[in-house]
Amino acid sequence: MIFSHIVLVLQSVPEIIKFVQQVLASPPHSMTQLVLISDLQQRRRLMEQAPHFDDTALAKERRMQFIFKPLKPSKFAAIFDPRKEREMSTDRNQDSAQQVAVSQKQVYEEMIRRLGNKNKRVLLVEDNRVNQMVSTANANAIRT
Repeated sequence: MIFSHIVLVLQSVPEIIKFVQQVLASPPHSMTQLVLISDLQQRRRLMEQAPHFDDTALAKERRMQFIFKPLKPSKFAAIFDPRKEREMSTDRNQDSAQQVAVSQKQVYEEMIRRLGNKNKRVLLVEDNRVNQMVSTANANAIRT
């Protein structure tokens, strides 16, 4: 049987290497894409133990791709639903983060409208590193 995709979840790095070699060497599976469910540590061990796997080239050729744990449907969407036609393909946490960024931008725009060019300076205090980066990017975008 020929598969379009094979999703592989194995703990043993030698077993992964053996399976990947078998699929990549199989002419009937020349168009089969391997999807390896892994964490960063396991991926590093795999690349150390199998340096002959050029994961960048294999990803470009759509032969092998990693999906990192924790798993959620939106991570599989990049492979199985790239146009995000199904509801499960959208990461709701990402949507809410984008909504926060939009509302933060609106707050900055309102501040600029109120304070205008009145030579005022505003200090932003934010304890979350990601929010700091988003806030800084929004502030810079509004200034330009």
